[in-house]
Amino acid sequence: MNKKKAVLFDYDGVLVDTMEDMYMAWSKAISKYSKKKISRNLFYLLEGKPARKMAEALFTKYNISHFLIEEVIKKKEEIYFKTYHENSKHKLNKKLLKAINFLKDKDVLIGLVSGAPLSRIRKTLPPAVFEKFNVVVAADNVRQGKPHPEPYLTAVRKLKVKKINTIVVENAPLGIEAALAAGLFCIAVESTLHRRHLKNAQRVIIDFDEMFVYFRSNF
Repeated sequence: MNKKKAVLFDYDGVLVDTMEDMYMAWSKAISKYSKKKISRNLFYLLEGKPARKMAEALFTKYNISHFLIEEVIKKKEEIYFKTYHENSKHKLNKKLLKAINFLKDKDVLIGLVSGAPLSRIRKTLPPAVFEKFNVVVAADNVRQGKPHPEPYLTAVRKLKVKKINTIVVENAPLGIEAALAAGLFCIAVESTLHRRHLKNAQRVIIDFDEMFVYFRSNF
């Protein structure tokens, strides 16, 4: 019987503190087409969606023509990499990296599951950090992104682990929904949103110090 254990981590807002940078990039890209300011809270609640789904949700909310989606996504990427990319390299979550190293020492498999494109993940993460993950599932690797369970189910399948032995660490409602739909135990961390938005997770923790304590107690 396969008793191998795995922990799957979200990317934006969990492994890297990029949510504010992404919010600013999207806001600047959309500002040309709408005078309305994008709600920061709404953007954070949509975290985890692939870029096109994110754009569709924002464009519908702010009455922007969907014909502009590809143009705005391209502009958002240009703004992000020109203005925020180098900064994001210094926003790696050091406490989470400590936890990942602890889990690897315990022979736990580590996965990264994100709605971000693989190109951005590779550009942001140093190779030494990228290589710590036994599997990386990005937007390019699935047909349907979060909140659909496909990203997490893909990671479980590639790692060849049982669902009962897999834990997900998320920071947003759509990621939690994806994890639960995949039949996985989900820990939500209050890194970007208040716990009232994370209440569907099986466990909600305040910060990554509490998460590390949890891992030490369970692995």
